[in-house]
Amino acid sequence: MKTGLTLSLTKACASALTLILLAACCTERFNGVEAQWQAVLASNGCMMGHQDWTPSGGREGWGISPCWDTLLKREQAELIPFLVGKLSSRKPAGIHVDPFDAGIEGEIALYALQHATHRNWYEYDGKNPIMAKAVADWRQLGSPTSAYGNTQILIQEFLDKEEARKELVHYFGRP
Repeated sequence: MKTGLTLSLTKACASALTLILLAACCTERFNGVEAQWQAVLASNGCMMGHQDWTPSGGREGWGISPCWDTLLKREQAELIPFLVGKLSSRKPAGIHVDPFDAGIEGEIALYALQHATHRNWYEYDGKNPIMAKAVADWRQLGSPTSAYGNTQILIQEFLDKEEARKELVHYFGRP
């Protein structure tokens, strides 16, 4: 009985600590973009298949941290270079991308860039062959959230290529 009680208290304390951390990171006064980013990644939430930007925001139904909105309110001059610097990361993120699998940091950074810049990666219209192929492949998949066409794998594959990441720096950085 004592072990079960200790385990329950430990879980309760961990949950309370997570809530306190998230609340602190979501305040406008919390300074570091890295700390806000880490709070988003640690949110253990779910992007309900609405990871792309739309004029209405495209985040309805997301079960992720409210820190996401605070992060996206940061000055673009600070946020865009920060997110671009995360594109190469393959670290697991505490965010599930429905209907697929747990996301990686670079992938979540890509989704954040889409919302920060109001442009989606698959609207890319440049000449880079890797990105042009990724866009063509995306179009052939059908619905971006279709379980039959895994957009998540497609994104993770092109994020593995330095040439594609360099092109995304240019794409998301232009007005």
